[in-house]
Amino acid sequence: MHVYARVTIVTRENGERVAHAPGAELALPVEEANRLIGLGFAEPRDLAAPSRPAPAKPEGEALSAAIRDVLDALDPVEDFVTGGKPSTRSLAAHLGYPVSAAERDAALEGLDTSGEGGDAGEGESGESGADLLG
Repeated sequence: MHVYARVTIVTRENGERVAHAPGAELALPVEEANRLIGLGFAEPRDLAAPSRPAPAKPEGEALSAAIRDVLDALDPVEDFVTGGKPSTRSLAAHLGYPVSAAERDAALEGLDTSGEGGDAGEGESGESGADLLG
């Protein structure tokens, strides 16, 4: 059954975690699709209707806000790289459009990514923030 994701939906494909951004179309077993629809996480797709276009990529502060908004949906082990920053691949999977490292870094500037509150400060490497991986 084909559904549209209303929220980020994570599936396993060939043993790998795959995040599907809101608006993404998924082909799922009927039972799983109906469960997600019942929870309000997905909506059925009318196969006679055309596919939805990909979301438009915002610019400037709107892009930075979109990147910050998706941070809580990211897996702290799977979706972050050394230095505690989210991978651009994971951000793109959640947002539905590509995100460059420069765009990610601009969105995170001044943001405490340590999860401990307060200012993360400068590390010895010169990167702001703390390593979320421990």
